Parts: sequence; structure tokens; C-alpha cells
Amino acid sequence: MVEEATKHSDITFEERVIVMLALMPHIKPQALDTFFLQNGALDRQFTQFGGWKGLSHGGFLPTGETAVFIIAGDDPIKRCEVVRMFQRDYWFYTSNILRLEGANEGEPFLSGQLRVSEEFLSHVLLDREYKPDYSIGFPAKLITTPLEWEDMVLDYQTHNALEEINTWIEHQHTIMEDWGLKRILKPGYRALFYGPPGTGKTLAATLLGKKNNMDVYRVDLSMIVSKYIGETEKNLAKVFDLAENRNWILFFDEADALFGKRTSTNTSNDRHAN
Repeated sequence: MVEEATKHSDITFEERVIVMLALMPHIKPQALDTFFLQNGALDRQFTQFGGWKGLSHGGFLPTGETAVFIIAGDDPIKRCEVVRMFQRDYWFYTSNILRLEGANEGEPFLSGQLRVSEEFLSHVLLDREYKPDYSIGFPAKLITTPLEWEDMVLDYQTHNALEEINTWIEHQHTIMEDWGLKRILKPGYRALFYGPPGTGKTLAATLLGKKNNMDVYRVDLSMIVSKYIGETEKNLAKVFDLAENRNWILFFDEADALFGKRTSTNTSNDRHAN
């Protein structure tokens, strides 16, 4: 079951334990109630169990410390091996299976909640692809069109420019991996669509996604841009973090309001614009 769900055929016993532990609050939360056992000597829970208690969920929410306790016990070498499984370059993260989240600044790394991704959870519980909904945490909306690529009427130069994007999407693995250019080029493809309203910028982006079987999300800049310094960057990071390992097209409508030219910083407004 775990191998099929994660699409990894060579998953180890330790990896299987971590995946099942992350899924447990969603599948059988009562199985973790034993971790509420109190330390009689200190009249509190055992530190080595880790764990959180949610705001509305009454059960035990496992943390990285919980996973380390089950797999490594008091073995410091084994503990370090488990810690490596929660790094950003490990397949748990790159495949968007699970990660540690919520550890406050200055607190131990393993105190973060062991959180399974909504995408993986949708695959396990509902057996369908996860498509995030518009919300404060994800200020973007999936856009679609009943039209086809052949329905779009373009001049020669614009058509060729869009075909270059199609070519990149089709052959990006060859360019980045086989040719070894990922050392030089940034991942992904960035394009600027410009023109008066009604000229088909949104439609072109949507049809690019439809032609290449990619979801297209239009980012709501009204929920991204904030007058408070640092908040705009934080809101934008939420979108990019969710899209990082997915085959999506992000469409920033009216992008000039967000991606402007850098200027000299004289006031807080200038800093916000940059």
C-alpha cells in the first residue's frame, strides 16, 4: 500500500514507518493515544514522545521527535539518519509526501509537526489528484477553458513565441537533465504576456496548460500584496512552495503591480515596491 501510494518501489522499513505515522491521525487517530502516557516522576508527558495537541483535534499529532523515538530510540547515530529524512533534498519533500512544519524559531528542528501533504492525503483517502482550492493560505484559482489550441487566432510572431514555450515544456527534461544545463539555468520557464485588455493573455496561458496537460492557476494579487513589509514576500512564498514540485503554470494577472523594476530605496514604500 505504502509503495503504491508513494510511487516508490524500494521504500525502506524506516521510511514506511514514517509515512504510516504521518497518516495515522487521518486514518486511525486512536492508535496514537498511547503517547499521552504521563511520566509519573515529572507529572507530564514523556519528552521523547514529542507530539502536538491540535486546536480542534483531540488526538495526538506526531512530530519529528515521535518518529525518531519509534525508529531510533536512544541511538544517536540512528537519530541523525532519521533527521536526514526530513531535509528538503530527501524524496519525502521533493515528492511532496510529507514534511516537518510549525517549529517556532529557536526550537528544535524535530519539534515540528509530522504533516502529510494534502496532495498525498487526497491520493490515499480519495484516490484522486489533489487540486487546491482558493483560500487565504493559497490565493490562486484554477482556471480552465472549453476552447482548444486550434481555436486561438494569433499573428505569426506571437504564435512562434508561444510555440517556444510548448517546446520547452515538452523537452525540458532533456535540456535540464540530459544536457546537464540545470547547473546553469534556473528551473521552470518565465514569460511576460503584454497587451491591452481582451487580447487573450489569460486565454493563451490557459490553453498552454490544456495543451500540455498542466493545471493553470491564476494568482490573486489582491491577496498577495500587503502594505506591511515582509508580508507580500511571505504570501508569495506560500504559492511558490505549494507549486514547487508540481507540474503547474502560475499566471500572475496584472503582474506589473507586483513584479516592478527595482529602484533606489528612500522610503518604506520604495522598500515594499522592491
